[in-house]
Amino acid sequence: MNYTLLRPVVVALVFLFTAIPVDGQSRRTENRLFKGAERIASKMSTVRYRPDIVVRQARVDEGWQNASQVRSLYDGEDLALRFFDTWNADAEAWEPQQRSQFAVSSGAILSDAEWVMIDGQWRPFSKTDYALSEGLVTAYTDFMFQDGSWIPAEQGTYTLSGELTVGALFRIWDGTSWIDSERVRLEESATGVTETWESAAPGFWVPTERYVYPGRNVADLQTAWLAVQDEMIDLDGLMLSLRLPDYSFDYHDGSAWQPQERQTTDRTYDIPSGALTAEVIVTEEHDGSDWVPTGRSTVEYRVLGSARSLPTALHFESGDGVGGFFPVLTESYDAREDIGKITSATLSVDTPVGVYELEIVRFNWLGLATSVDDPATPVAFQLDQNYPNPFNPQTLIAWSLPAPATVELEVFDALGRRVATLASGPFAAGDHEVTWLADGLPGGVYLYRLTAGSASVTRAMTLLK
Repeated sequence: MNYTLLRPVVVALVFLFTAIPVDGQSRRTENRLFKGAERIASKMSTVRYRPDIVVRQARVDEGWQNASQVRSLYDGEDLALRFFDTWNADAEAWEPQQRSQFAVSSGAILSDAEWVMIDGQWRPFSKTDYALSEGLVTAYTDFMFQDGSWIPAEQGTYTLSGELTVGALFRIWDGTSWIDSERVRLEESATGVTETWESAAPGFWVPTERYVYPGRNVADLQTAWLAVQDEMIDLDGLMLSLRLPDYSFDYHDGSAWQPQERQTTDRTYDIPSGALTAEVIVTEEHDGSDWVPTGRSTVEYRVLGSARSLPTALHFESGDGVGGFFPVLTESYDAREDIGKITSATLSVDTPVGVYELEIVRFNWLGLATSVDDPATPVAFQLDQNYPNPFNPQTLIAWSLPAPATVELEVFDALGRRVATLASGPFAAGDHEVTWLADGLPGGVYLYRLTAGSASVTRAMTLLK
C-alpha cells in the first residue's frame, strides 16, 4: 500500500470529520464566550500531569516517519512556552516553525503571544492581552503585528455574574476606533441554557445564531467548556478532544429561528463502580423537514475502578444520507493507568479495500507538583528560584528531593534549544545546589528544567549583559 499517496485522503477526512465545517459548530470548538474564563488554579496537594513533548508521525512505505512535534516548557506549574516544529527528512532534524509565549500569574493567563520563524529568525505575529479582576478574566484584546508595531484587531468584554460568564460584547478595530461586531448572552431556564448570538447593524442588533443546551445550567456549561478547551490543549487535536456538550443549533433567517444541527450523547456506565464504559455521540442536520444523521462517534473505555476509566478507542462514522452510517476513521489509544493519561493514539482510515494506519501521536507527560502540605516534603521534588536573579554571569540553582532519584537539570534558551546540562545522574534524597556560569551566552530569558522520572519543574531566569 502506498501510504504517501493515501495521506492526502486522510488529511482531507480528518479536516472534514474532526473540524466539523458547519459554521455554528466551528465556532463552538473555540467558543469565544469562554475564551478568557481561566481561573486562578486551586492549590491541591497532588501531581497534575501536563504534556511535555507531543510527537506526530506519519505512515510512509518504509514505516513511521516524524511529521511534527509540540514542545511545552513550564515555569513551575504554569505553561511558559510552547513550540511547534516540523520534521526535515533530508536533514533528519526538527525545524521550529511557531512558538507561543505565555505570561501567567498565580495560574491565570495575563497574555499570550504567537511568533513565527521566518528566514531563520523569530518574528512576532499576534498576541492577546487579558484584563482580570479577582482572578477572573473580564476582557481581552487581540493584536496583529504589522509594520513593526502591534495593531489592535478584536476586543471582547465579558458580563459576569459572580464567577460565571453570562454574556460578552465583541468589537473590531477599524483603524481609528472600536466598532461593535457581535454580542452573546446566556439565559438559564428550568429546561437548560440558551446561548444567543447577534450581529451589529447600524442602530440595532440582528439575531444570527442560537444554541440550546438541554438539562444544563450556566455553571456546569462553563465547566464543561473549560474541560473541553483544556483537553484540546493537552491532546493536541485528537478527535477525542472534540467531544462537546449536547446542543441544538438554530440560525435566524430574518424572520424566525430555523433548526440546523443538533448533537445527542448516550453514555453507559459500569455497575457497581460507576465508571464510564462507552459514549455514543450522534450529530444530525435538519434538511427542512426532518433530522438527518451526519456523524456518529463511539468512544470505548477501559474501567479502572472507583468510577475511573480510560478511553481505548474512538470510532467515527459518517452519515450515508438515508439514516445509516459508514465507517471513516478510528483512533486507538494506549494509556498509563497510574497517571490516567493517553500515551499514544493511532489514527486509521477505513477504505473500500481495508483499514490502514495513517498517523500516530505520542505523548510524554510531566508530573507538575501543584503545591505541598509541608514545604520540606514536596510531592514530586522542589526546584528553587535561582539566586541572584537577574544575574551576570553567575547564579546558584538549588533543589531538593524527597527520595533518591536520577536527575537531569538542563538550561534552555528562548528558542527552546538546550544550552547547558548542569546535573545528570543519580542523587540522594535531600538538598542539592549547583552554580551556573553563563559566560559566552547572550543576555535574555532562559528556562531551567529539573526532571526526575516522569516529574518535572521548569523556572525562568534572566541573564543581564
